[in-house]
Amino acid sequence: MLNKLTKIKRLLLIGKEIWHNKRSMRGRFIIYLLSLVLLAGSAMLILLNVIGIVQPPSHDIDRFLEYELNTRTNDIKRQMNALAAHNIDLSQQLQNDIDRVMLEQGIYNNYDALNNNPETLTAIQQATYQTLAAKMQQAPASGALYLINASVNTNLLEPTYNGLFLKFTNIYSENTLFNETCMFRGNPQVARNN
Repeated sequence: MLNKLTKIKRLLLIGKEIWHNKRSMRGRFIIYLLSLVLLAGSAMLILLNVIGIVQPPSHDIDRFLEYELNTRTNDIKRQMNALAAHNIDLSQQLQNDIDRVMLEQGIYNNYDALNNNPETLTAIQQATYQTLAAKMQQAPASGALYLINASVNTNLLEPTYNGLFLKFTNIYSENTLFNETCMFRGNPQVARNN
């Protein structure tokens, strides 16, 4: 170990002698001057980077991606708020339609009487079809669904719910005005009538 340290010290002394003996005063001055300029330039670049004047290329990409993320987030929030407002309005309209049909059928706010009553449930689907289809065309959605906690056959092992599920056939279309509508859930007679 000591032998290695003495060899390193001897090499350093030889390097120092070569540096001093082989270089002229003018050459050493130029090397020191270049070192000083490089050190000052590096310090200036670090200072400009800390201040924020000189940014690395990835900073522009980060800023662009942050802007895109904020824009997309705001768009999604705006769409979700619009859908929430449409949902509240749709639920109120459906409630009015269901109450009207129940009143016409002689069922006054007795939702248990809807079970095992296919005529009334079909009448409710017929009355709510236009409301559901109109709201689908107004809202930025590809479909609409509602369910009533009632069944035409309560004797089944698994409970089933009555309701309508309407969906546009072309979900890629921006215009919802003339799209064809498919009914995926509901009475087939209601689909034929509409």
